[in-house]
Amino acid sequence: MKIIRDAIHDNIELNSGEIAVIDTPEMQRLRFVRQLSLAYLVYPSAHHTRFEHSLGTFHLTKVLSGRLFPEDKGLQQLLRLSALLHDVGHSAFSHLPEGIVYEHLRKRHEDIGEDRIKSGNIARALEKSGISPKELLKIHRSPKVKLISSELGTDRMDYLLRDAYFTGVGYSLVDAQRLLFSLSYEGGNLLLMEKGLLAAESLLVSRYLMFNAVYNHHAVRIAGAMLEKALRIALSKKSIGIADITEGTDEVTLYKLRREPLIARILGRNLYKAAFEAPRFFYKGNEESERKKIEVELSRELGDADFVVSLPKQTMGAIDMEVAREDGKTYPLASDSPILEAVSKERKASGLIVATDMRDMEKAAKICRKIF
Repeated sequence: MKIIRDAIHDNIELNSGEIAVIDTPEMQRLRFVRQLSLAYLVYPSAHHTRFEHSLGTFHLTKVLSGRLFPEDKGLQQLLRLSALLHDVGHSAFSHLPEGIVYEHLRKRHEDIGEDRIKSGNIARALEKSGISPKELLKIHRSPKVKLISSELGTDRMDYLLRDAYFTGVGYSLVDAQRLLFSLSYEGGNLLLMEKGLLAAESLLVSRYLMFNAVYNHHAVRIAGAMLEKALRIALSKKSIGIADITEGTDEVTLYKLRREPLIARILGRNLYKAAFEAPRFFYKGNEESERKKIEVELSRELGDADFVVSLPKQTMGAIDMEVAREDGKTYPLASDSPILEAVSKERKASGLIVATDMRDMEKAAKICRKIF
């Protein structure tokens, strides 16, 4: 056994097979992929990585699977490994370039992760430990993975705790220990017991607050849009290939592109400023069509590279979780919670942002107002 110290969960204990997986190049690469991409430009301490988050998700899954399936040690091991490897397919800059990667490879980070489990270093490490990659992928695709990926799963518990801690915002309302002992698994479904209602509400409210304070912060969005545009330009110029994104790391990719104007601005934190914002209720069509319409007009007036258009990340959406009563019946989590009913709705004030260099702000705003 080996113990790793973690800022969020204190001691994380791993066995030799799990250490062998961690020691693969694919997992070690996650030490250099930041969890929140460029959010450190706004929150200077947000340098935590996908590697740390993978360990945290592993730890929480170890506790939860041990409680829910105490007799099935083999299943516990597979669930722990599934949690440990759940982000191994992430590209440099985490979620930010996922649209670009999909356009080039027709694969999402989950698909790339499965490819890395099927063969190569990770598969060999698993097989040496007596674990079948096929059996692991079977669990990875089964309903039992809801322990990790659901609204109240271990993935979400860890990233909300970790992101709040490392950004320094005061919205970490997640009582992970209470939640871990308030979940049950029956009939292929992860259920919340009624005793855990307050802890569930707290987590989901925390997620809502984190989206509005951190993930959808206007400067974070502008920096991300600048990076995404820079990556598209670099790929079109063949300054980098798609493998530099899918197999590379944040700093190496930024260094390769350091002379690209948008990347130079990011490295110097000389970000574009918001010239125009349109709340969602302004939109005449869907968000993507509005974005393309604005980009065509701005390109004509400002040039292709002198602006960015950012669409907000979805915050909540429907809460698809059932609560188990003592009499064995279930009911939807959101149905008896005015708090969750409120936070399941999108904030209309969070919408499209057009950002430019300060010298072009007035011109860009005029074009946008004309379009809307």
